[in-house]
Amino acid sequence: MCDVLTHEWSLSERSVNIHESEIFDEAAILPSLGTYGLNPSIMGKSHEENEPVMESLDHVTVANNEEAHRFEARLAGETAGITYRRIGDQIVFLHTEVPAKFEGKGVATKLVRTALDFARMNHLRVIPLCPFVASYIRKHAEYQDLLSQSQRDRLLAEPN
Repeated sequence: MCDVLTHEWSLSERSVNIHESEIFDEAAILPSLGTYGLNPSIMGKSHEENEPVMESLDHVTVANNEEAHRFEARLAGETAGITYRRIGDQIVFLHTEVPAKFEGKGVATKLVRTALDFARMNHLRVIPLCPFVASYIRKHAEYQDLLSQSQRDRLLAEPN
């Protein structure tokens, strides 16, 4: 589970199914990520009353920064992103982060849709460790086929 305030991973004892027969511990793919490779300037910033507020996401472009293992959107000089790791034919979504002044504007949703569409186009199975990604998939049946059957069963059994 990720603590949003401190941006540190608190690793649990739980394991996640990667392949139906292969189990791995979260610690195996969650090296010391620090700020998850995202722009540290977004942490701890508060929304200023006189800062411009986004009217539309039409101008926001999401790019896959494969070298940094994240999908990114640049917003007024700041970065929003979803950190991931690829393991064979699977993509593990670890963390979604949006600058506070852009929260609730649909930025995370645009990031998730782009990331899931990428997974579909590349025939990747999705492992949603990030709670936001998991919640999005739970609410959008059109992306549930990207999960293995056991992942889908587990995700749909969890409360919203």
